[in-house]
Amino acid sequence: MACFDPETGELLRKINVPAANVTSCAFGGKDLKTLFITTASISMSPEVAAKYPLAGNLFAIDLDVSGVPAFFFSDK
Repeated sequence: MACFDPETGELLRKINVPAANVTSCAFGGKDLKTLFITTASISMSPEVAAKYPLAGNLFAIDLDVSGVPAFFFSDK
């Protein structure tokens, strides 16, 4: 996982997780300062699965920045 400055392209932060395939991430928690990172273990070779035994898990990291609340569309 990496965070880049949208104007300069500079790498601001890199978060490593012990999994080969990151699938998604989302902010959550009371103050939206917890980053939840999902990973996958499907179709991994036995060698890669042995190297990343935590693949397929959910990871959470507390950050010093917060996400923004989600807004859901409703036509009612």
